Amino acid sequence: VTKTGLEEYDNPAVMWTGGKDSTLTLYFINQVAEKYGYEKPTAVFIDHYQHFDEIIDFVEHWADEWGVEIVFARNEDVGAYAEAQGLTPGDEIPVSALSDHNKHHVRDILEYEEDTFPFLLDTYVGNHLLKTVALNDALEEYDIDGV
Repeated sequence: VTKTGLEEYDNPAVMWTGGKDSTLTLYFINQVAEKYGYEKPTAVFIDHYQHFDEIIDFVEHWADEWGVEIVFARNEDVGAYAEAQGLTPGDEIPVSALSDHNKHHVRDILEYEEDTFPFLLDTYVGNHLLKTVALNDALEEYDIDGV
């Protein structure tokens, strides 16, 4: 399956959380790529701004050790606002403070009508902006055609 995926896509990627399952998956995919002479796929890490620093360090260490390019999929608009305001998980973010791109997702796609949303991963808006939008934007930006 891995060999077929490496053959069929021009720019495949592997999702990597830094957890044991995705790390082992990335390891095996890299072994297959090396064995058959394929370029190692890019690893995509969704950075939702709420990871432990040790996770980021782990991912960066092993990406370097294995010679894997890593793409950090981030919703930088939300992240920059949270950082500038010193927000912590659960603090409110005004929809009006978002970029037009993110406002479009909140208002038109999610049809969310409130003025604010919590800076949390397990909420309707937070999950969408911090994970889904971040991932989709990265896939488009890096022209990734298979995950």
